[in-house]
Amino acid sequence: MSAIPFDALLFVETLTETGIDEKQARAISTAVHDSYKIAQFVTKIDLRLFESRIRADLEKLAIELRHEISDLRKDMNTQFAAVDAKFAAVYAKLESLQLHLVIKISSIVGGILIAGLGALGIFIKALVSTPL
Repeated sequence: MSAIPFDALLFVETLTETGIDEKQARAISTAVHDSYKIAQFVTKIDLRLFESRIRADLEKLAIELRHEISDLRKDMNTQFAAVDAKFAAVYAKLESLQLHLVIKISSIVGGILIAGLGALGIFIKALVSTPL
């Protein structure tokens, strides 16, 4: 924080010109000057320096955040690729099982048809050989 300039002589002259006696004017000037020494005032320069530091800190944080987001995206893409590979393996297994089931069902249905046709043949033969 910056010190605020204080012209004690001008202050005393201003007070004495308004009718305050010089001794009192000097005492008032000293009291005001001492209070300025104790007080901490913020100037525009102080604010600009603070703003500059804040901007630099924010820019640094923004750069770090961009790096972290980039790393997070890379990690997510890796994880998604692994999940996609697992799903592809599951789909391949499902297709294999589907083909296997189609073959099994087809053989069962074929067996049933053959058995049915055999039974039908026996039934027809029995009907034909039976005298009326």
